[in-house]
Amino acid sequence: MKGLLVLLVFVLAALVSAQDLDAITLTTPRWQTPVFAGPGVTFERIGTIVPGQLVNILERNRLGTWLHIWQLRDDGSVPINGWVEINNMQLRTGLDVYTMVVENYWTLDADPTRIANPQEAILHSFPIIPRISEKMREVYERGLENGMNPAVITRVGDSLLNSEWYLLPMRRTDYRLGRYAFLEPEIRYFGPNMQWSIAVQKGLSTYTVHDPFWAAAGCFANETPLVCEYRRSRPLAAFIMFGPNDVKNGTPQDYRTNMARIVEESMAAGVIPVLMTFSSHPATALYARTLEYNVIITELASQYEVPLVNVWLGMRTLPQYGLEQDLIHLKNSGYTFINFEQGITERSGVAMLNLLSLRFMQELRVSLGMVDPNATPTPTPALFTGFVTSTSQPTPTATVRAGG
Repeated sequence: MKGLLVLLVFVLAALVSAQDLDAITLTTPRWQTPVFAGPGVTFERIGTIVPGQLVNILERNRLGTWLHIWQLRDDGSVPINGWVEINNMQLRTGLDVYTMVVENYWTLDADPTRIANPQEAILHSFPIIPRISEKMREVYERGLENGMNPAVITRVGDSLLNSEWYLLPMRRTDYRLGRYAFLEPEIRYFGPNMQWSIAVQKGLSTYTVHDPFWAAAGCFANETPLVCEYRRSRPLAAFIMFGPNDVKNGTPQDYRTNMARIVEESMAAGVIPVLMTFSSHPATALYARTLEYNVIITELASQYEVPLVNVWLGMRTLPQYGLEQDLIHLKNSGYTFINFEQGITERSGVAMLNLLSLRFMQELRVSLGMVDPNATPTPTPALFTGFVTSTSQPTPTATVRAGG
């Protein structure tokens, strides 16, 4: 199946030469742009394209942040065949990348063979957006039998998820999705039920999430924050991220044991546990431990066949890896609503986390066959009206410190 898809892509590319100036998939870079062998900066850099150089878009990666481009000359030669970041390209008016460009379902988001650190190589080998296993379909069915609400997703974690700017703005209607307009059904479907979670608190760890002392008002006696949150919200799934508190105060074995318990209790309740790696900075003294703990997360995801959103990898191209000055918490974009316009997701850790979470929600909803008749995506707005040759880059949006 993979071979047939690749063959189809190249056959279609051969039908559109550089002389076909009417092709809607024809594009040119905004400025001098590097071309890589795959959809990520860890792949080999194989060339450069410049403004005015016309290339065709063949396919996109799963997140839609990278495009596979191709330049075919009339003599049959192919001077350019590689991947570029979408933000570097001028897309023609009317081109909806997510509905008109085929998704490459199998290409890795990074090349782990080019990573020297063994633990970093492991983290580079997992996709940013996971696929849904058959085992999770069984958990979903169990959840329906247990009375879980398929339109509810909750959060379980420490201060990394304890942000009023993470997912909670989905309740608002003033979102700006930009080229990610195809994710609007997820906001319509899950947004109205997005609430604060009892199982997300500052100072919480994989140990204390199982401690009734940390339960909030409204929980039963001897009820843990995890059990209380699942009883209260009746969720389809839970985004789960624990990092700093466990890294500083626990042991890797305790972390593995406690995280495994979270996974097992979630699945037993009929809640799909969505494990998330967490971003970390090489300049910190505990960087090696953060890698070790993140690798444990990947091992648990593989062991239990649960989805893993590889946030660590998704943040590697952001300034300071998406982190605040404390090198722990994610940087907010400065907007109190969901905003993916003007390259904000490429500069803000919280905005990127919202994007990754929404994209996973789509994967989950579509894979499980959950269709909301009112969740009809609107057309993607035009990104530009014509080719330009300016090499100046856009002015960054100001950011502010996130709480939590």
